[in-house]
Amino acid sequence: MMAMRKQAMAAMSKTELAAILGLILLSMVLGWVLGGPSIETRRILATSTSMRNAALCMVIAMNGFPNTDVDVTVIAFSGLMIFPNM
Repeated sequence: MMAMRKQAMAAMSKTELAAILGLILLSMVLGWVLGGPSIETRRILATSTSMRNAALCMVIAMNGFPNTDVDVTVIAFSGLMIFPNM
């Protein structure tokens, strides 16, 4: 699976990858800010807001946008969201 993610990330431009990473980090910051006073709640909300169900996104992307390369973006996103959330 990581090989597919690496290939997908290699197929995208640096600008596209930066935009995806920016979305992930912005989601984490918003989750942290809106997480309330408890550090545990902030940590959980920051992680959960930045993670998406890549399998569900893939189904929606493949059915909603047939004959496009939208799957590359979803696969790259699934690879990029792992490390910031660790």
